[in-house]
Amino acid sequence: ALRAAGDEQHLRRALDRYEAGDGVGAIAVLRGRLEEVPTSVRVRFALANMLQRAHHRDDAVHEYEAVVGHAPDYFPALTRLAYLYYERGETRRAVETWRRALPHCPDRDLRKNIELFVRSLAG
Repeated sequence: ALRAAGDEQHLRRALDRYEAGDGVGAIAVLRGRLEEVPTSVRVRFALANMLQRAHHRDDAVHEYEAVVGHAPDYFPALTRLAYLYYERGETRRAVETWRRALPHCPDRDLRKNIELFVRSLAG
């Protein structure tokens, strides 16, 4: 419970900074928390999102990969990672990651759309 409360406090501070236009400060808050608790999936996922928004794609890929390493069935991280692989021209890795994400997709229509897209890339 203490760890979750600490994560929530850091996430709130980071979001406040981000909303105030201080993306660099927000990223620093999250990185600081990960130095304390490197296995925090929520904090690492938030950091990956902010890095992606700041166009630090290689760093975002690294963080999404770490999230998936700790939570292999975390659908949002899998799909964002697949998208970044695709964006970097790593189509095979993107397809593999989307396929890995499919069983964890909570929405049937979204799952169908991903399946169609993956087939178009793999075909």
